[in-house]
Amino acid sequence: MKQLILVFFVLFSVAAMSQMRPGMGRNNQIGAPVVPPNKVKKVDWLEESMKDFTSEVKLDDFQAAIIKGYLGDLKAKVDAIMLLDVPNDGKAESIAVERKKFEEQVRSVLNPDQQELFTKYIKKRERR
Repeated sequence: MKQLILVFFVLFSVAAMSQMRPGMGRNNQIGAPVVPPNKVKKVDWLEESMKDFTSEVKLDDFQAAIIKGYLGDLKAKVDAIMLLDVPNDGKAESIAVERKKFEEQVRSVLNPDQQELFTKYIKKRERR
């Protein structure tokens, strides 16, 4: 009986293997199409943030350069806060304080019309 079961097992497994196309196995067999790995594009967080911010608040080049520096400083401060060995609530409070400082710095560079657009931009970002 065991021999009969073994014969059926071998026959069915050979039949199943004969229906496989090259490249369907576990390994990339000969003849299998070679799929290139996904190309991951590195995105500069600062550039992407500034592109969106510049268009929303309608910054000129001088303002954009100043605010880009402020944003880089903010990111460095937030990264330093995240490395601290304190509870997450303390980190969140520190980051909120730094963000408020950043917003005040940005407001000092903007004209009154842009300040209104900046307020709308912040509210829109907070909803996300």
